[in-house]
Amino acid sequence: MKGLLYKDLCQAKRSCRFIGVAVLIMMGISVFAMKSGSWFMVLYAGMLTGTIPMSLLTLDTTSGWSVYQRTLPLSAEQIVGCKYLVGLCMAGIAGLLAGGSGLLAWVVNGADLPQGIVIRSVALAVLMSLAGNIVLLPLTFRFDQNKARVAYILFICARAGFLGVFMGSSQDLPAATQSLVTTAVAVAAVVVLALYLLSWRVAVALYPRHEK
Repeated sequence: MKGLLYKDLCQAKRSCRFIGVAVLIMMGISVFAMKSGSWFMVLYAGMLTGTIPMSLLTLDTTSGWSVYQRTLPLSAEQIVGCKYLVGLCMAGIAGLLAGGSGLLAWVVNGADLPQGIVIRSVALAVLMSLAGNIVLLPLTFRFDQNKARVAYILFICARAGFLGVFMGSSQDLPAATQSLVTTAVAVAAVVVLALYLLSWRVAVALYPRHEK
C-alpha cells in the first residue's frame, strides 16, 4: 500500500506540474482578490487539485499499469483507497495553500476582509478539491474511462455554475451574514469529508465489476 501511494505521488509530481504551478499562481492572486470579495481563485485552485486522482487513473490506463496491478497482491480496498488517499493529500495541500493565502490577505488588507477569512479559505479549497472525486471516482471504477470522462466534463460544468452562484451571492454581504457564510462553508467541508469516506466504500464495491 505504501509503495502504491508512493508511486502515485511521484507520478503526480512528474505529470501534474502544470496544475501545481497554476494553483500557486491562483493562490497568489487570491491574496489581493479577496479584498474585493472575490473567492474565485481559491475555489478554482481547489477544483484543480481535485482533478489529480482522475488524471492518475487515466495515466494508469494508458500506461498499462491498471492491467499490471491485477497481478500484484493488492486488494480492491488498497487499489481504490490509494487514489482516495492521493485526493486527501491534494486537498490537504490545497487547504494549506489557501490558509496561507487567507493569512497573507488578512495581513495585507486587514480589517477590509470578512471575519474568519482563513477558515473560509481552507474550507472552500478542501470542499472544492474533494467534491468532484466523490462522484467521479466511483463512476470511473464502475464504467470505462471514456464514459467517466463525459461525466467528468458535465461535473466540471456544474461546478463552474456553483462558482458563479457562490461568487454572486457572497459578495457585499453584511458582517453578520459573512460570519454565517463562513460557518456554513466550514460545516459543508466536514460533510464533504464524510461523503468522501462513503464514496470510497462505494468505489470499492464497484471495483470488481470494473475489472471484469
